[in-house]
Amino acid sequence: MKRTLMLMALVLVALPALAAGNPHKTPSGWFDMENCEFCRHLVADPELLPHCRWETLPISDGMMTVMTVEPEYAASLKKAGEAIESVAAKMHSGQLDPTKVKMCGYCQAYGGLLMAGVKMETIKGQVAEVTLARHTDPKVIAQMHEMARRNTDEMAIMMGGAADPHAGHKH
Repeated sequence: MKRTLMLMALVLVALPALAAGNPHKTPSGWFDMENCEFCRHLVADPELLPHCRWETLPISDGMMTVMTVEPEYAASLKKAGEAIESVAAKMHSGQLDPTKVKMCGYCQAYGGLLMAGVKMETIKGQVAEVTLARHTDPKVIAQMHEMARRNTDEMAIMMGGAADPHAGHKH
């Protein structure tokens, strides 16, 4: 259950704000909110993402995600998180075959981190959530640094090339 919460937290951090064109997908498929079995729950409420702000940052032994949400949207975020956790629990229990669950590139990469034994820790506040993903193997740490870089790059693409991927956020 702890890993599913971490998955939810990291997926949330990877979410872009609504943009022109298909606002929920990057050309590479790194993000695909509408078709990913996990992420689709985050776009069920079209008002949620514009009221969130997140960053994915490299740290010495992995990566850190920081997410804030406006208090009025906390219930929507909780509902999305519970749905994501349910999908993860079904995969963990064998009710869903992980090889048949459609996932965006980010969620696939995140699953790979979990399989590599990355230690996750989430600290939750009333309007902010910080997730630390850590490992001791330099190769796994390099993978997490690459994920942090790619998340930032792909968010900018999804935002139409905005230098600040969060520029359109109200928060």
